[in-house]
Amino acid sequence: MQDIGDLYPNGEVEKKVIQNFANTLGVEFPPEYIKLISQHDGFYPQISSFDFVDTNGELNISCIAEFSGYIHTPRIEGMQFPEGDDDYSGKLIGFGMTPGGDFICFDYRFPWIKDQPKIVLVLHDDFYDYGVNKDKRKVLYLADRFEYFINSLHEYIEYIEY
Repeated sequence: MQDIGDLYPNGEVEKKVIQNFANTLGVEFPPEYIKLISQHDGFYPQISSFDFVDTNGELNISCIAEFSGYIHTPRIEGMQFPEGDDDYSGKLIGFGMTPGGDFICFDYRFPWIKDQPKIVLVLHDDFYDYGVNKDKRKVLYLADRFEYFINSLHEYIEYIEY
């Protein structure tokens, strides 16, 4: 997994603290996530930009403003969806946030997911208008697993339309 740097080191956190929190949610976090966060609790990555396809089907770019921490702020508890909100509680587990307030989450909506959930972007102010997802926050795919997401992070690139 690539080294994404740590702009403002907060220190370490015991792996047991991370695993205990996952247990309270009834999920298993990816081992790569546990290793990274145990070494950099609540950190701001130096290499933080990622690409995604937005709701209009266009290539877009955003960045991770912060990874949630367990001992240090920002705290991961603040990244969770309130009970009953969107029916995502316990299924989409936030571990990071963009500068615009969107959540970067582990996606546990599929019952066969164990410790390698997909990584998704949950838009905090954009909701589905129809269908079974009506009135739920829009969810956009980012990567098949945490390691792939970290390896996809890059320096900021300004896209130019021709």
